[in-house]
Amino acid sequence: MKKIAILACLKANNVCAGVSCLQAFYGRKASFDRYQGEELTLCAFLRCSQCSQSDQSILSDKGMMEKLHRILGCGVEVAHIGGCAKKSDGTPCAYMEQAADFLSGQGVQIVWGTHG
Repeated sequence: MKKIAILACLKANNVCAGVSCLQAFYGRKASFDRYQGEELTLCAFLRCSQCSQSDQSILSDKGMMEKLHRILGCGVEVAHIGGCAKKSDGTPCAYMEQAADFLSGQGVQIVWGTHG
């Protein structure tokens, strides 16, 4: 069974209940359509800890690092990063990009996208 995590933007929490991400996951739609016929488990749905300055290292954010280590501890294989983790110009949030780089360095496959 493949273990999946969804990472989303903390700011989006003001208007997001996670419904579209979860519907896409359970319905195997959008970015999750690649898993048709596979057994999946959703290990985590985590929000980042903050909007950081581009020069701030994620490694100095103890709370975020704890979250990332928790999902590694559950054996997550693929992390889907929500569209909410991109800026209005479509470029990835630098903070979430660091999270993706960290997870990728630990062997986790990164997919940018969930329902959109």
